[in-house]
Amino acid sequence: MLNVLIVEDHPGLANSLTLGLREEGMAPRAVHLGREAIAVLDGGAIDLVVLDLGLPDVDGLDVLQHM
Repeated sequence: MLNVLIVEDHPGLANSLTLGLREEGMAPRAVHLGREAIAVLDGGAIDLVVLDLGLPDVDGLDVLQHM
């Protein structure tokens, strides 16, 4: 099963992505802040990231650079 991290601050979009990816047999996890994304990336095996670049706390490009 593919572990997917969704980094999206808009709750409706994050929920839609989560549901759609789950229907496709993936294991999505959604977070709403860049700092949360960095913590998840540091703590576990993530196969794919769907990353919003306009986050409220940390720029998405900074999260990408951290990866």
